[in-house]
Amino acid sequence: MEEDGEKIWRTLRGSLLIGMLDSKQGTPLLGLCTLDSKKWGYEDWFVIEADNGKLVVYQSATGKRKARLQVFENFDAMKGAVPPDIFEQAAKAAGLRPPEKFREVPLEL
Repeated sequence: MEEDGEKIWRTLRGSLLIGMLDSKQGTPLLGLCTLDSKKWGYEDWFVIEADNGKLVVYQSATGKRKARLQVFENFDAMKGAVPPDIFEQAAKAAGLRPPEKFREVPLEL
């Protein structure tokens, strides 16, 4: 990220709930786009649950907008600050929602 014209590197320990990191550099590589891009924009969303339980939401830079980082105390505090589909995916990844159920069918080879 860039702050006051200087590039900075922020680090934390935790679990990546939404998005993928570059395996060599540990930098955000591919986030999740919201289904409601008209309201929320087209940027990639990343959600990290820090080891202390706080949630970190990162949005990559797009066009004229700089990258954005927000920290929330918990899921209740994050709700409404992120798109509903991003929130639900993060809640599922954190185990707060039951996983989707699928019927298992053997693959005939």
